[in-house]
Amino acid sequence: MNKSRFMAGAATLALLVCAGVASAQTPARITPVSGNGQLICPSLSYCAGQPGFFQTMVAKVTDANGNPVSNATVNWAVTAGDYYIGVDFAGLRQKTTITDSNGITSNNYDIPFTNALTGTIGFAFAQTTVTASAGSASTNFYLTQGLPANPLLNGGSQVPPIGVEVVPPGADLYPGATFSGSIGTTANPPIKIRVFTYQLRDPVPNVAVTLVNDPGSQATITCAEQSGAGTNTVLTDATGVATCNPIFGGIAGTTGSAFVAVGGYDPTVSFGSASYFQLPGGEGRLIVRVTAATPGAIRIVSGNSQSAQSGQSLAAPLVVKLESTSGVGLGGSTINWTVSPSGAASLGSASTTTDANGQTSNTVRFSSGASGNVLVTAALANSNITPVTFNLTAIPNVTVTGLQIISGNNQSAIINTAFGAPLVVQLNATNGIASGIPVQFSITGPGTLSATSANTNNSGQAQVTVQATGQAGAVTVTASANGFNQTFNLTVAPPGPTLTPLAFMNAADFQRGALSPCSLATVIAPGLAPGLQGMVVANFVGPLPYVLANDKVTVGGSAAPIMSVGRNAGGAEQLTFQVPCDVTPGSSVPVTINVGVGSATINIPILAASPGIFQTVMSDGVTRAVMLRPDGSFVSPQNPARRGENLIAFATGLGVTNPLVTTNSVAAPSAIVAPQGSVIVGMAGGGVPLITSQLSYDMVGLWLVTFNVPVDVRTGSDVPFSISVIPPGSSTPISSAGVIVPVQ
Repeated sequence: MNKSRFMAGAATLALLVCAGVASAQTPARITPVSGNGQLICPSLSYCAGQPGFFQTMVAKVTDANGNPVSNATVNWAVTAGDYYIGVDFAGLRQKTTITDSNGITSNNYDIPFTNALTGTIGFAFAQTTVTASAGSASTNFYLTQGLPANPLLNGGSQVPPIGVEVVPPGADLYPGATFSGSIGTTANPPIKIRVFTYQLRDPVPNVAVTLVNDPGSQATITCAEQSGAGTNTVLTDATGVATCNPIFGGIAGTTGSAFVAVGGYDPTVSFGSASYFQLPGGEGRLIVRVTAATPGAIRIVSGNSQSAQSGQSLAAPLVVKLESTSGVGLGGSTINWTVSPSGAASLGSASTTTDANGQTSNTVRFSSGASGNVLVTAALANSNITPVTFNLTAIPNVTVTGLQIISGNNQSAIINTAFGAPLVVQLNATNGIASGIPVQFSITGPGTLSATSANTNNSGQAQVTVQATGQAGAVTVTASANGFNQTFNLTVAPPGPTLTPLAFMNAADFQRGALSPCSLATVIAPGLAPGLQGMVVANFVGPLPYVLANDKVTVGGSAAPIMSVGRNAGGAEQLTFQVPCDVTPGSSVPVTINVGVGSATINIPILAASPGIFQTVMSDGVTRAVMLRPDGSFVSPQNPARRGENLIAFATGLGVTNPLVTTNSVAAPSAIVAPQGSVIVGMAGGGVPLITSQLSYDMVGLWLVTFNVPVDVRTGSDVPFSISVIPPGSSTPISSAGVIVPVQ
């Protein structure tokens, strides 16, 4: 066969091969925020308290370190409940939800607003358990409906289903009852509330009790939280009793007001609270008075060890916290600030007041003549508590001439991981080192910065780190200082392909698991070609690249040349490569595919031979073998093979060659390179004469199998055809998938 005829066949074959036919944070805990322990009644006529619907259930997902987990999937399910509530007449609005950037997600559980659900003396309430889970963590929300009693069963009287009392009965919460205490201390005795069925006085468990402070109250009390109950919430136990230990907070010397909500409370809903009971009764309020706790210490929260140029402000404020002897933040206290040497800097204020959490802050601007160490001291007014001192540095003025990137540009990171190197810039100056100057950083794309501002160090350099978020794409970080800008270009990559043994197949006939040394193989799996549309094809003549479209493949530790990568005609992500010729066949050979910085490894079988015959879909829509007739034309239904003529079939996977040909190589010009094993050609159920099995002179991994069509073979458009190989040292043939060829 002449060279031009083979090249035409190889070019068509390459197109057929390339087209194809066939990354945390880990949730460790989930906790209710609000909506747990709700108690409602759908009937205005028969129930005490406010009727209504269940309000939103809100949960928070955190990792093992207590950090919020964003983009986490939360599964919701009704895991227990009465027939009326849990099955027929109610349901979750969503089965799954996704957490936001704060790890927060929510869902609703709906029941009809109806008077039809009536209870009996022994069946006064129905309780549903909704379980929210993320990963291996889960939590429960308890939702209780008071069922209005049927008057016909109660002598015509209309009685409420649920009652509430203070425990012990003599400790009533009456309007104007006063709770007084120092900030951070706990009231004694605790508030105990019992929830029970009105007629039989059976306990009602898992009902929320919450202390609600009126808007604007500077003196506050909150319930010490019970694990799994929700913010400022405790639940009734098996005896129907909830124990709230009120903790005093707010600003010393102030007075506020509060009430106890039983059955949940949501002041944001338009038709009022979801609370079933409010104590003390109706609009009554408890009086809260907060006295000062004993100050224990001032500590630095942030802002220490900063530097800036003379005449410039520090990038971050100085923040301190005043704590009581028990470690609780003290609000409403005066902190005095001083500078040493005096005149080296100006403060935002000579004195500030701590907020409800005990924190306060101040700003600092160096004078134009400041140089070296500057001390700023924060002290509690009229107190002998040891003050705290911030150590700051004023850098003499220099003339900044430019901003340059030192390192960190053009990095890649897998989604939800940190970029490996910090982003480092340097400010250049003509008359000194540009140290202590703030550099501002901004970001666009799927990533977050460790800080939006950083001061240059003693070398004039500033740096930040970048964390990739849960979406692949381009990230741009801009550094700005003194009118100069530099841009870092980063890439967030997928975590790597999703590989299974069944994803690997012979590149010719797509037999799964039919791979052998030197053969062409195809893998079809998600994540092989992120962002690609269509197919990226290497030059099919001569050696193939080992990296194509950012993909790399190794088999048994050896690099594999790649023919194509992209999306095939069916839209699936596909990669075609040559199995390295030095791979030792075995039942479990490791294959690693790198896609950018992402990667995946799987063990698959590699056979001694894996014959596969290249095919294509022909004009009548039927897939048939690709073959050449003696005149160089392709066999087709319109141009069938003839009895007695010699045909060339294109195949791969005939095994190791003789003489040996290495990975990514073709036969030397005019060399006769045959398989070491025995090749058997079959047609219409019988063997046919094999003329030659020759490794391609032009295309890696391709075999040309020349055979004679028997004069007595049956004719038709679907004559079966196959190629088998008996590897050296074996007596068992390994066969290709069956294909068909038209014969006239």
